[in-house]
Amino acid sequence: MKLIEQELAAALLPLVDDRAYPIALPQNADYPSLTFHRVEAQEAEEDYRLSPLKQRRARGLKSLFQVVAWSKTYSDCATLLRQCKNTLEAITGVYLESCSDGYEHELQLYTCVMEFAIWCDLDSTETPVGDSGKLSKVMDAITAEISDVLPGVDVARYNTQDREVKAPAVRLDLSAMKPGVERGDGSFAAACEFVAWCSFAPSSMEAPQTAARLLEAIHYNHWKLGAEVNHPTNLKAEPAEFRPGKAGFESWVVSWEQTVYLGEPEPDDSLLPDTVMVGIDPDIGLDNENKYEQIV
Repeated sequence: MKLIEQELAAALLPLVDDRAYPIALPQNADYPSLTFHRVEAQEAEEDYRLSPLKQRRARGLKSLFQVVAWSKTYSDCATLLRQCKNTLEAITGVYLESCSDGYEHELQLYTCVMEFAIWCDLDSTETPVGDSGKLSKVMDAITAEISDVLPGVDVARYNTQDREVKAPAVRLDLSAMKPGVERGDGSFAAACEFVAWCSFAPSSMEAPQTAARLLEAIHYNHWKLGAEVNHPTNLKAEPAEFRPGKAGFESWVVSWEQTVYLGEPEPDDSLLPDTVMVGIDPDIGLDNENKYEQIV
C-alpha cells in the first residue's frame, strides 16, 4: 500500500506541471507551485465523511497536512485551492479542514494555505457499528452468498483501509442500527440497515443491472442463518457516488433493513404457569370452573 505522502505527491504533481514539493520550495522555482508536509498527528476521535453517503466514527492518530499554493497571481491560488480540494478529497479519509489566503512580501508571492485532515495513514481505525460476533457472522454470510450470485465481481465487506477499488466490485457495509421488535425469547432485536455499493466502469448499464439482481437475491433471504435474522424489509436501489480512489465509477447503492437477533434465546420463566387445568367442552368457562381437572 502506498504511503499517504506518495499519494499526495501523485495527486498534486499534475496540477502544477510537476512543481509540487515536500516541505519547502526549491531555489529559483517556477510558479505556480505547491508545497506539502505533515503539520502534526494527534490522537483523536470524531465523525468523518467517507463519501456523500457515508459517515463513520473514527479513532486513532489523525494527521494534519498543510498544502500551500504559491503564485504571482491571486487568481492562480484561488484556482489551485479548488483543484487541490477536489483532487485530495477523492482519497478516502482526506478532507479539507481549513484554508486561508496570504501574501509573502519577501518573495512577492500570493499564497493559499490549505490544511487537510487525514485518517487511516498511520494507525487510525474505524469504530465498528455494533461490534458483535453475531453481526460479523451475518456480514460474512451476506458476503459469501452475494459472491455466489455475482461471479466475476469483486464482492467484499467495505474497509476504509482500501484506498482503491477496481471495478467491477460490490462493497457491503452495516451503516446503521437501532432497537427492533423483540420476539420475547430473551435475545436483543437489532434492526440493522445494510448497504451494497455496485461499482462498474463509467457509462455502462452493469451497475443498475447488478443492483436489480441484488434486490432479487436479498428479497426474503435469511442468508442460511434461519431464525437468527428476520425477513429483509424496505429494499431499494438508487444511483450513488462511490469514490474510494481517485477515479469515479458508475455506481448504484442497494440498501435494506433486516433484524438480527443478538444473544442466545432464553425462556422467560415468568411466563410459565404454576398450575395447568383441563376442561372438556361444553363444560368449560368460568361457570364450570369446578369441573376442571388439575394436571400440573
